[in-house]
Amino acid sequence: MSEADLATLVPAKKPGSRRRWLVVAGLVALPLLLAVIYFYVGHLADVEFQDALAEADRLDPGWRLDDLLGRRPVYADGDNPALQVLRAKALLPKGWGAEKEFNDMFNDVYAFQPRSHQLDPDQQKVLREEMAKATAALAEAHKLADMPHGHFPSECSPQDWMSSRIIVTYSQDARYVVYLLQSATLQQAQEGDMKGALRSTQAIVNIGWSVGDEPPPNLALTHFYCRGFAARCLQRVLSQGEPSPAALADLQRLLEEEEAVNLLLCYMRGKRAWLDHRIVNVQNGNAKVADLLNSVDLSVGIRDPEAVEVALMTYSAGGLKSQCAAVLRYMTQFVESAKLAPEEQVQRNKQLEAEAGNHGLLVRALVPREIRTAESNQRSVALLRCAIAALAVERYRRAHNSWPAVLDALVAEGLLKRAPTDPYDGAALRYRNHDDRVVIYSIAMDMEDNGGTYPGKAGWTKGTDICFTLWNVAQRRMLPLPAAEPLEP
Repeated sequence: MSEADLATLVPAKKPGSRRRWLVVAGLVALPLLLAVIYFYVGHLADVEFQDALAEADRLDPGWRLDDLLGRRPVYADGDNPALQVLRAKALLPKGWGAEKEFNDMFNDVYAFQPRSHQLDPDQQKVLREEMAKATAALAEAHKLADMPHGHFPSECSPQDWMSSRIIVTYSQDARYVVYLLQSATLQQAQEGDMKGALRSTQAIVNIGWSVGDEPPPNLALTHFYCRGFAARCLQRVLSQGEPSPAALADLQRLLEEEEAVNLLLCYMRGKRAWLDHRIVNVQNGNAKVADLLNSVDLSVGIRDPEAVEVALMTYSAGGLKSQCAAVLRYMTQFVESAKLAPEEQVQRNKQLEAEAGNHGLLVRALVPREIRTAESNQRSVALLRCAIAALAVERYRRAHNSWPAVLDALVAEGLLKRAPTDPYDGAALRYRNHDDRVVIYSIAMDMEDNGGTYPGKAGWTKGTDICFTLWNVAQRRMLPLPAAEPLEP
């Protein structure tokens, strides 16, 4: 048989068979390729996440939640201001001080623009009646003046202990007691009990320490709150009389100890540990992605523009882990920024804020809150430093019957260890001597010296400073303003 005959016996290949084989091979290879890409992208995200953890370990060893909790000191129940806050709050009548009419009567007394006028007869009457309802609670609250250190009491598991319900409840209880002591300070200063008024102010400072340097970030915000109220109460007390030099010195020492604590560092460490704790729970299936979104103050509904990005982050290969890595890296940068001197933090935090737009949704949602917290800390440090300098200035006046010409004179007198600096620019706090008063002030957020200009009711804005006023003795305890004359200029 010839080759030609054999060829006729072998069926010829159809033209499309090779193409079909290529299609089949492609259909098999494409899923494999996609799987390889998926796992490779996930591997890269895992490496990125491990690098973020390693960076935190290298720069700030012992930063995880269990480490922070393990370093908490132990306090006896009788010495722990946190438990004392709970005792005082339990004795407050339900709804005490919550009436709008009561609050409205005293809005201007603690206004940013200070006055040295006494309360008018109606204010005195209402204040006495309201304070009479809280006698037992106030007796317990005053004990806080002798309790400078403590921490948030809880025997819960870390999961429950970090729950917002527990944190919010305790923070709110602490603020109720602060408000009680603020009202007590107002009454004591009006009645000429300067020693008692300073002890009430001291108790407010110690309520800040009832939350210590705890990891939950909301507790640190309560600490900021106590600093601000203590400074405002002190300014009111010093506008109504002349406390003894010994009482002034005692409160100054307490405020110096308070100012030496880097509260922002405590907050940023706690926030990072809290986020890490949430991330681990999400990865282990013990929490939902929504819990993590809430941790960075992001609530996304199905119609929100961010919903698509959340879906991609949640279901794409390594999307969630990559964004979690970015969040941890960013929080580590905030921690490192908090270790700097306050005046150095301003520029660094501006840089972190500017760079946030280049990152994923979690970082973009996280950063604004942390920037606001850093700004709150900056204000609290400025207020504390102004208050400390004011106490030293008042002690100088008591010794010399005149105001110091410059704040450096306080160091020479041994009333301050060092000249106080402005946490915004690192220069010396500003000091101005007017005919009726002296003002110690910080240039505040606009980074401009506005001559000691007080904010209005809206709070600190451009063109205003963070100030503390001390009145000449002749201008203290001025007669009450007529009811028709507004306190706000």
